Amino acid sequence: MKSKNTATVLLKGDSMIIISLWLLSSLIIGLSRDYPVEARRFPQLVAGAVWILCIIQMTTVWLRHKKELAAATQVDSSEAAETKKVVKGKWYAKNKWVVVLLMVFAHFLIVRTLGFIISTILLLTMIPLFLGYRKVWIILISAVVTTVITYFVFSGLFYVPLPRFFLLRR
Repeated sequence: MKSKNTATVLLKGDSMIIISLWLLSSLIIGLSRDYPVEARRFPQLVAGAVWILCIIQMTTVWLRHKKELAAATQVDSSEAAETKKVVKGKWYAKNKWVVVLLMVFAHFLIVRTLGFIISTILLLTMIPLFLGYRKVWIILISAVVTTVITYFVFSGLFYVPLPRFFLLRR
């Protein structure tokens, strides 16, 4: 049986990923409204499916967490007292998911100015660094590879025009 701390950590990690995917799919749905009808159908279909699956998964995670918390309350009182310790530190250390959501929102605001490639590389670099992952080269390589693959899939394969850097626009 998992302890209350483990269940809480899993809930926060799962929730952060699910909420990030939900926001990303919402962003894709919103940005694709400006595309030609032929080009917007597929991204909206995929993003809509991801949006719905995120809601279902979030409900599942919440119900699982509720069940695990009920089981964890049966743990002896000394262990339960340890799990209630308040984490001291800065507000963003306790609420990392809020900062990640703000980063995604900032990405939404700057993507039309900086373009998809630059803004997405920045986002995919800043989130792991903020969350404490310190292997900078791995983060940069992953961010660049993910962004380039996504760009070529959407612009080359699906003919979805992604925002360009403002100086490169025609």
